Amino acid sequence: MKSRLSLNLLVAVLVATPLTVMAYGPDNKDPSGYTLTENLAKNSPETRNLIQMAKVNGDFKTFLAAVEAAGLTDALSAPGKKTIYVPSDTAFAKIPADALQALLKDKAQLTKLLTYHVVAQELLTTKQKPGMVTSLEGGKLNLADNNGWHVNGVKIKGSDILASNGVIHVIDTVLTLPK
Repeated sequence: MKSRLSLNLLVAVLVATPLTVMAYGPDNKDPSGYTLTENLAKNSPETRNLIQMAKVNGDFKTFLAAVEAAGLTDALSAPGKKTIYVPSDTAFAKIPADALQALLKDKAQLTKLLTYHVVAQELLTTKQKPGMVTSLEGGKLNLADNNGWHVNGVKIKGSDILASNGVIHVIDTVLTLPK
C-alpha cells in the first residue's frame, strides 16, 4: 500500500512538474520575470485601476478609444472611488458608424457624454439604493432595481467589475445626455 501511494505521488509530481517548469521556469518565474504570487497580485482588482480593468475585459475597445480621444484616461485611472457605466462594444455598435466617428472627433461633446457615464462614488450593486445620482457631467442618473439594476432604464449586465479606484457596471446601450 505504501509503495503504491509513493508511486502515485511520484507520477503526480512528474506529470505536474513540466507544466510548472514550462510556465514558470526553474527559478519559479514566468518569462517576464514574475512569480505566480506576483502575477496574482498585479492582476487583482486591488492593484488595477478602472482603465486597466476595462482593458483586461476585452469588450470595451470602443469605450477605451473614446476615453483616450477625450483625454480622460488619467482622470479615470486616478485614485478616488468612481463608478463607470461602461457601454460594451455592442452598445457602441448600435450607433450609426458616421455618427460615432463624428462623436469621436468632437472632443467637447465626447467628454460630456463619457463623464455622464461616471459617478464620483463607488456604487456596488449589492449596496446601492434606488434613486437619483449625479454624474461627473452634472446630469442625473436614475438607478432602479426592476428585476435587476438599471441606469436610466438600461439594464446593468453581469456583476460588478471591481478595481482599485472603483467599479465598472457593463451596459449594452450608450446613455444619452439629458436635454
